Amino acid sequence: MGCKNSCCPTSLGAITVLRKLKICSSCSMLLWVIVVSSLQQLVQCQDVGDYSEYNPSLLPFITQVINSRISNLSSLLSRDISKRSSFCVRDPDTDWNQAFNFSSNTEFLAACIKKTKGT
Repeated sequence: MGCKNSCCPTSLGAITVLRKLKICSSCSMLLWVIVVSSLQQLVQCQDVGDYSEYNPSLLPFITQVINSRISNLSSLLSRDISKRSSFCVRDPDTDWNQAFNFSSNTEFLAACIKKTKGT
């Protein structure tokens, strides 16, 4: 049978061991934080210039990506405009497509990307 008294030496020894383990785990956690934060100085970003310069060979791809994003946004906004602006816009889809649909002629979008260098 075990000792049921809280003053029992075996239970006090177990509590002491547990307290030491908590202190050790706290110390090891603190040590890991110090090591990781000291490594932060060793890791730095390098500017290799891959994305900072204009690359004309990527223009068709970038134009296609931007056009698809505008198209997705157009479909979402078109429904909202139809609901809220039906009193002043007869055909919101036609108006929106005339203003923002570049799928048939992407030259305007490509010229904008070229002029702003993709920024």
